[in-house]
Amino acid sequence: MDEQEKKALLNQIRARSVSKPEVQDVNEAESQSNKQRRRWQPKQDNNAPLSAEEVTKQFGSYIRNVKLVGPIDKRNRRIVELAQIEQKLRDGEHVQNRTLQTWLTEAEYAEIDEAWQQQQRMRSGSKSKPNSIKDYEAMLKRAQFYDGKAAGEQERGHVEAANRSYLARQNELCAAVIYLQERSKSDPAFITWLDRSIPADITNVQLSDMPRSITSIGKDVRVQRLSKSEVKTAVVQAALQRLMNGTD
Repeated sequence: MDEQEKKALLNQIRARSVSKPEVQDVNEAESQSNKQRRRWQPKQDNNAPLSAEEVTKQFGSYIRNVKLVGPIDKRNRRIVELAQIEQKLRDGEHVQNRTLQTWLTEAEYAEIDEAWQQQQRMRSGSKSKPNSIKDYEAMLKRAQFYDGKAAGEQERGHVEAANRSYLARQNELCAAVIYLQERSKSDPAFITWLDRSIPADITNVQLSDMPRSITSIGKDVRVQRLSKSEVKTAVVQAALQRLMNGTD
């Protein structure tokens, strides 16, 4: 091997010894970059909408202190935000109407005003109660009278008399339901004075199914007095429940 061939071989060896570490450095840099990418980049599953169960599990009772990171769909974002609002209201904190409007639907936000108006009517008692409600209460009172009379006659063994009183009670109840249905069609505000929905079936209506006036006092009334904050809390809870159940 002459001097020229030796020099060419030496140059090749030197070239290989230099390029190998450079390639290794590049590979190490790429590997390090991939590790960083894997470490900080959200998992591929995070790009999909979270389920209601995952949202509940992820945020749980600490939902107020969580900052949303990564993509989340509109429905689950509402779940998180409404849960935070509910917790604030239950803690007695003030929640601005603008915040409620943002995370409640238009219909849900309107429920707050409707429910609060009902609370005000409830507190007004008989002072502002419309005559149509008073007329209905008179019909309901007659049905209750016949119901008590029938029970007493039945206890005394007067079967025929008891049956006549029961029939009179049912006639009063049927007439009352028809009255409620007609009044609610002609005056939508009428139903806001009632503590429950109007029975749809008049053929087998029961006394316990009949609505009561929200101004009434007694164990049969299904409405309770709430503060403005409690009204908001109830509406938010209902909206949150619908979202969690997938019915909204």
